[in-house]
Amino acid sequence: MNQSNRTDKPSTKTSAAEVAARGTLISIILRIASFLLSQFTVRFVSASALGKASIPLELLLGTSLFVGREGFRLALTKEVSEHNSTVNDDVGDREYDENERNKNQSNMKQKQDRRSNQ
Repeated sequence: MNQSNRTDKPSTKTSAAEVAARGTLISIILRIASFLLSQFTVRFVSASALGKASIPLELLLGTSLFVGREGFRLALTKEVSEHNSTVNDDVGDREYDENERNKNQSNMKQKQDRRSNQ
C-alpha cells in the first residue's frame, strides 16, 4: 500500500488546545517545584548562609537583567532612516547637534540685537 500521498498533519484545533494544556501544566509544575525548593532551602540552610549567598546572587541577577535589557533599550532609541529603514543614529545625532547650534546662535543674535537697540 502506497501511503506517500497522505499527509499526516495534526489538526490545528487539537494541537493548539494540547499546547495550551501542556503550557498550563508545565507552569503549575514549575510553581510547585519552586515552592518546594524554597521550603527546602528555608528549612535546611542556616540564615547566615542564606545571607552570604544572597549578595552574589543579587549581583548576578542585576547584571544579567542589565545586560538583557540594555541591548533592547539601545535598539529602541536608534533612529531609522526614512529612505531604506536602516539604523542611522550618527546622522540623527549630527542633525540634532546642528539644529541646537543654529537655535543657540539665533538666540544669541536676538539678545545682541536687543542690547544694541536699548
